[in-house]
Amino acid sequence: MPNCILRILAAALCSTLALGCQAFDAAHARLDEERNEILLYGAGKDGEEAVRHSLGDVVLEGICEGSIGGSSYLYAYGDDGYLTQWQLFPNEGRLAFVRAIPGVVSVEDCIVDDAGLNLYVLEEAVGLWRFGAHPESEPGRELIERYAPAGSIDGDADTVRIRDNTLIVGATRLPLPKASAPRKLARPTVAASAETDPVQYSGDAADDVAIWRNPQSPEASLVLAADKRFGLRVYALSGAEVESIAAGRINNIDLRTLPDHPEYAAIATASNRTEQSISVFAISHSGDVTWLREAEIATGLDDPYGLCMYRGKDALFVFVNDKDGRFQQWQLTLRGMKVSARLARTFSAHDQPEGCVGDDAHARLFFGVEDHGVMLIAAEPDAATDVTRIAEVDDKILFADVEGMDIYKRDGEGFLVVSSQGDNSFALYSRLPPYRYLGSFVIGSNANNTIDGVSETDGLAVHSGNFGSAFPLGLLVVQDGHNVSPSENQNFKLIDWREVSDALELR
Repeated sequence: MPNCILRILAAALCSTLALGCQAFDAAHARLDEERNEILLYGAGKDGEEAVRHSLGDVVLEGICEGSIGGSSYLYAYGDDGYLTQWQLFPNEGRLAFVRAIPGVVSVEDCIVDDAGLNLYVLEEAVGLWRFGAHPESEPGRELIERYAPAGSIDGDADTVRIRDNTLIVGATRLPLPKASAPRKLARPTVAASAETDPVQYSGDAADDVAIWRNPQSPEASLVLAADKRFGLRVYALSGAEVESIAAGRINNIDLRTLPDHPEYAAIATASNRTEQSISVFAISHSGDVTWLREAEIATGLDDPYGLCMYRGKDALFVFVNDKDGRFQQWQLTLRGMKVSARLARTFSAHDQPEGCVGDDAHARLFFGVEDHGVMLIAAEPDAATDVTRIAEVDDKILFADVEGMDIYKRDGEGFLVVSSQGDNSFALYSRLPPYRYLGSFVIGSNANNTIDGVSETDGLAVHSGNFGSAFPLGLLVVQDGHNVSPSENQNFKLIDWREVSDALELR
């Protein structure tokens, strides 16, 4: 029987029996069990052709589909606890691996709710589980109901459906758990062009990042990244790790170039939570990174946390903060290859700050207070310490926590880029008063390069320079809190600024 007739009959069966199942004519894929392949529909101009896909040696037992944030996804399950998520591109006849979902031994059936928030998985002899459906969902699951006798699900149940706010598991009806309405507003989506190698250690390890542009060979520029469980990671623009320095629990990092120094092209500084200090690193003109251990700056802070640099009218400075709200401003002095520091100023944010960025051209310091928003203070050490809030956490534009930030510089103007960690988005503001909000974006998956999207971002860096053909208008680098495609330790994503500019229609 032709596939198109099968699809019509399946749709009619769903409607007639009022099963609440997904109509086959709206589905993009089905499982050919005989050939152990996924048939992906919609590749032909009439929408009736199918392209076959093998998912490897695993014996598949079923699939389910869902629409999430305007994109189509497929979940495939099979032998030995196999449960994976794939993004569907029906009009292109392809699918792209997103992530493996661990924790279920033997899947009977699955379904995604209409909101695209939750994936319900029925596990044989155990019960019904709820997972996050989004590819960037936090790892974890919730057991909704068990099989009898421990729960109410009939022992013969092997299907799960959703109808009228009810989960129908075999003959058992369960109220659909209330899911909080999605807080996210519609945001345009950009995709990363490259990603770094994952950091060595699992868990919350990767954090902040800084970009060094090699003026002689922009394609040979470097990304310096903080690994909170190791020290400093150095990456090429390809994402490959090229150097690592075991300096301790580095948290935030920033740098400033030294165009006239005979040996150093730039100085980077980082908050070091192991030594309660500021660590200093030198970048040579050839791109070698050296830890200047003799220049370590003892802060006296209980937990040095956020950090950024600022080039003032007469000197180079480092701002560092503590979780208790204290800020210190240190003046750096370079004599030959030696770096020394003196404490120039202190002030308080009166709550937990972290990310910050110094605006050298306008003598300002922007910093985030995680639960409150983006703050501003004059950056020169002899200036007043009055703090002004320029953007608040309002659960519309900014969601706690406010994390990393940096400035995309353009002819004295430009944009302040802020990580809104609570909704996995990035907000842009004018660099100049009145600091107008210009829009937000999210970083989704790049299925062509099998690069996953970005969520739970801590630190970021942006640079407006030309980095070659891949990043001619600048580079944005962000930490990815959930590196899911494939599931690996955290890493950093590299985004072509043209993607951001086009998404927000920047002029």
